[in-house]
Amino acid sequence: MGKFNSIILSLIISIISVIGLLLYTVLVISPSYTRLMVESTEEEAQRTGTHLADLLFGKDIEVITTDLDRLASDASDNHL
Repeated sequence: MGKFNSIILSLIISIISVIGLLLYTVLVISPSYTRLMVESTEEEAQRTGTHLADLLFGKDIEVITTDLDRLASDASDNHL
């Protein structure tokens, strides 16, 4: 009888552990990874835009960079 109880207890602990790990993955890791990918993509787009603006417009990059920074902050504020 004692061996049967320890097997049941081990199964219950295993099931709870698996469910806990699944919940952690869905509720914590997945949203964090998605947020990281969005931020990384936005930063890369801004770097690419700045590089292209430098190639196209030359030394007037200060004005363009300021405008790009403003647009990026507006986009992040409006979650576009």
